[in-house]
Amino acid sequence: MALTPILINIALFGGLFALAAGYLWVDRRAHLLRILGSLLLAAFFIYEVFRIIEEGKDVWNVTFTAIAAPVFIFVAWQEYLSYLWDEENDSLKWIVGTAFIAGLIYYSFDRIPALTAAITWVTAAESIWMGQMFGYGWDMTVGEIFWGPDHISVDIVNANVRIILACTGIEAIVIFVGAIYATQMVRDPWAVLRNPNKPRLLRLRSMSQKERTARALLITISVIWVGNLLRNVMIIYLVDERGMDFEFVHSDIGKTMSFIILLALAFVTFNLIPEMLDNISGIIDLVNRKSPEERRQEELERQKEMEEEKEDGDAKGDTAEADPSESDTSLETEEPIGP
Repeated sequence: MALTPILINIALFGGLFALAAGYLWVDRRAHLLRILGSLLLAAFFIYEVFRIIEEGKDVWNVTFTAIAAPVFIFVAWQEYLSYLWDEENDSLKWIVGTAFIAGLIYYSFDRIPALTAAITWVTAAESIWMGQMFGYGWDMTVGEIFWGPDHISVDIVNANVRIILACTGIEAIVIFVGAIYATQMVRDPWAVLRNPNKPRLLRLRSMSQKERTARALLITISVIWVGNLLRNVMIIYLVDERGMDFEFVHSDIGKTMSFIILLALAFVTFNLIPEMLDNISGIIDLVNRKSPEERRQEELERQKEMEEEKEDGDAKGDTAEADPSESDTSLETEEPIGP
């Protein structure tokens, strides 16, 4: 149907802008906007799963796309509880902020042809340049831009590969950008540790919040961009020079390499911004989230148990005084008998 792309874009950008408004608006009704945005995005990703399956995408794409819909449904439910109980959860707000920041950046590149063509052309040119740095691909040049109905691609002359938006690494970059910017940072998150004065921690504690943010962004964006260019060069080389199967090199070797790089970058980011790890842990804790009444009841029971333990300790501490039985033992000494 001709209306399907229009409706899908309405669900996508309507959901993203609803999340953005709900994230920025300081009001209890902001939860309602987050609920709406989450449900619209869940519907969008359900559609995307069926679309990419029909296109024959690899298992990586299908798996990660399929995860998105249940996550947004979970967020919608948790936002409903927050609205019902009139409370704000920092971890929940973090995932909403990450989603709208990353989504607006990525889907701007994905849905605006001029942006798609620009970043794809730059990636193609830099991939050729990097290959030539390693002494390969001197006869390759950036070719024509193909404005296809499904994908905008850039041809690489004298290679059997075309560069598309997925080859730019923009998806991974925007996820880190969104997660970093959405994190509510504190001045010294390491102060609560048992030994916060280790030399490594002292260097981190000396940084301001802005410096930690800038370093995390610089490291993640540069490593992902350069690593992605290396991946492109590897794919072109193995397919063109070694004659290996493109799907095996691209989907298995290339995406495994990307996953390892992203995992390493996650640890680097957690080291610079431990608040982000706290947010992820908080999201997991939401699975067992309790109502204010249940939490108050648990607190009362905990206080009662502490009082009982204190009374038991006091009772055991009391020592019963026993009357000492004094037995006088007189030592009888025999006086010597005189002659």
